[in-house]
Amino acid sequence: AQPVVAQNGQFQQMLAGKSYHLARLKLAGDEPGVPELSANRYALMARFMVSPGAGEVDGRARQALHDVAFELTLCHL
Repeated sequence: AQPVVAQNGQFQQMLAGKSYHLARLKLAGDEPGVPELSANRYALMARFMVSPGAGEVDGRARQALHDVAFELTLCHL
């Protein structure tokens, strides 16, 4: 596992031609939000979504606007 930070709720890591079967994210227990992952053969992207705030009309989740620290593990099976 490597400690990383998603700046403004967004993280990208180039995979340098390596292929992985599993990506595991570990967040602190008090971190609000849910990770949304996307990957292809070139890069892994993570975006952290948070619940709408009070008074927001559409009620949709939005991307976090703060830095999110987490641990990332890329695995071969």
